[in-house]
This record gives sequence, C-alpha cells and structure tokens, in this order.
Amino acid sequence: MSVETKTNHRSIQLTSQRTPTYPTVDVTCDGKRRAITLTRSELAGKSVLGIYEVPETTAKSMLGALECRLLLPDQQINLPAQLLRAAWAIAPKDASARAGIHPLDGWRCPRAQPIKGNFTTYSGEPCIYHVPGGQLYVKTKPETCYATEADARQDGCRRSKR
Repeated sequence: MSVETKTNHRSIQLTSQRTPTYPTVDVTCDGKRRAITLTRSELAGKSVLGIYEVPETTAKSMLGALECRLLLPDQQINLPAQLLRAAWAIAPKDASARAGIHPLDGWRCPRAQPIKGNFTTYSGEPCIYHVPGGQLYVKTKPETCYATEADARQDGCRRSKR
C-alpha cells in the first residue's frame, strides 16, 4: 500500500512471481464489496508489480472500516485497519499541507518541532497529535513531529483528548 504525496492518491501494490496481474481485484470492508481496477503493471526483476489505484471514496470507506480483505481468485489477504491507517494516512490532506519531520529517536522530537504525531492509532482516527505537557505526551512514541498545532491539523491530525 502506498500514497502518492503530491496527488494524495492511494494504491495497493501486488507483487509476486507466481500471482498473475489481474485486471481488477475486489476489496470487501465491513461487508461491502468493491472492485479496484489495475492502473499499471511494471516488471521488477523476475516479479511483476501490479498497481491498483484506489478511488477516493473507496479509500475513505477502507480507512473508516473495522475489517477489510483483498479478494483475489486464489486467496484472501487481510488488510488490518491499523495497517491501512499507517500506510495511507501519512499523506497531507491538501497540497498546501506542511508535512511533519521524523523524530530524533524513538521518543523525542526536535526542540523546534515538539508536537508528537501518531498515524498508528487505536481510536480509529487517521492521526492524533500530543502537545508538551499533555497527559500522554511522555508516553507517546512519535511517528512524526510538528512545529505547531496548525501544522498537525493541516496534516489530518486531531489533538489528543488527554
């Protein structure tokens, strides 16, 4: 799964030496089934990479779903909600959004960007940010860091309730 950051288009990429590139694949989320069309395929060494661009409405429903599965003719692949959010929620919400920067280490953000952002959330939301002095700030391992709350909100995050 990937996101094209300039266009905010989300895609699913399938690669295998054995699996053929299908013209469409189906995804089912919370019982709703949708077809996703092959956008392009590329040769990657001895493997074929099939890239399926996910329409915006389908991506939104997938990000909001409790359970998703990718359905291929010969197998089903579980797409855990946490994995989808982590892979797809990293893109800025609009072209003018200022992306956060990487943390200094597993626990600290740079002094100039002290706000901790997490895209891997258990609340079902795409992103939560924590400000210094917040109840969970010292317990939070940041995935990205922001200079201001406005930058975090522009990147699709909401403030932690604690």
